[in-house]
Amino acid sequence: MIRHYSALLLAVVVGGCAVGPDYHPEQVVPASTRVGTTPSSAPARQFFDSLAAARDSDSAAVATKVPAKTLLPEINKKNIIKLLLII
Repeated sequence: MIRHYSALLLAVVVGGCAVGPDYHPEQVVPASTRVGTTPSSAPARQFFDSLAAARDSDSAAVATKVPAKTLLPEINKKNIIKLLLII
C-alpha cells in the first residue's frame, strides 16, 4: 500500500518538475486590453432616457407591502380542529 502511495507521490513530483518553477500560463487577454463598454451614442441615450421617463410617469399604482398577518389564517385550537377534520 505504501509502495503505491510512494509511486503516486513520485509521479506528481516528476510531473511538477517537468513544468518547472518558471512556468507562467499564457494570458488569454493581453494586459493592454480595456474591458468594458463604450459610452452610448446620443440616440441610444435619448431612447433610454425616454424609457426611464415613461417608467417614472407610469400611472400604475405601486403595490404596497401587505402584512403577513393578513394573509395567513389565525392559528388557534378551533382552526386546528377544522384542519384535522378536513384531512
